Amino acid sequence: MPPPLVLDYLKKLDSRSDYEPYLPGKREKHAMEKGFALLPELNREVLEKRLIGVYFIKNFTGNGLCEWVMDRDGRVFVFLVFNPSSLKKTISGLLTEKEKTCFINDDSSIRIDVDCGTKYPGFYYILLHESTHAVDYVLNITPYVDESYRRYAKKEKSETEFTEDYWRGYSASKAHFIFSNRVSFYHIGKPDLKISEAVAVYEDLARSPFVSLYGSMSWAEDLAEMVAFYHITSILKEPFGVYVFRKKEKIFAIYPMAGPSVIKRFPLLKKFYRPEEL
Repeated sequence: MPPPLVLDYLKKLDSRSDYEPYLPGKREKHAMEKGFALLPELNREVLEKRLIGVYFIKNFTGNGLCEWVMDRDGRVFVFLVFNPSSLKKTISGLLTEKEKTCFINDDSSIRIDVDCGTKYPGFYYILLHESTHAVDYVLNITPYVDESYRRYAKKEKSETEFTEDYWRGYSASKAHFIFSNRVSFYHIGKPDLKISEAVAVYEDLARSPFVSLYGSMSWAEDLAEMVAFYHITSILKEPFGVYVFRKKEKIFAIYPMAGPSVIKRFPLLKKFYRPEEL
């Protein structure tokens, strides 16, 4: 159960009064154990040393959160928060629901589907994503994960090997795309992209170095999405495709991990794995 301090913090953070603790059942705990065992080597190592809590919150905004705390010696630790609904959906179902929140539905004939197979629960994707944020907090693979951490830890570095060719600031990519600075998810803020322009948006994503629209929001999300989808496709051997339909007709398909600009970045992920896993 989350300590009252944590629950109160999350309610205040998201301006929500309906957050309630949730304890996973036996089957759900087994699925969690399998998820942690399947993480990249570096993610597991960081969590073993720096993870202080895993909490499930009913009605949680979005699907997950990695939050930081610091001890008196300046060492950063993390706790993870999950929406329990992620245990009940497949990765494909969870990502399809998530992607829909990015668009204004101005054309009811168009829909978007995300295919990551049906073998794994959505929790695995969220765990991959959030545990990569944990690695980033501890090892600073990007200059900093969020503004509050930057200010508190006095992080002034403006680029790292992961960001130097792609980002000129935390949420400012060096190249401009049709979706740049127009992306929001989970109804946090109002979406600016229209579903009627989905094909143009995904055509531009296919030309970009980002594996998802979510990853284009900041260098921190870029890293978390890159590791999550690399692991899903290259290690777990599941698909990753985004499809645009008009009624029943598929009018566009994108396979982000096959994009030349994305493949070029794969060597930046070596530190997450043992050599024999690559």
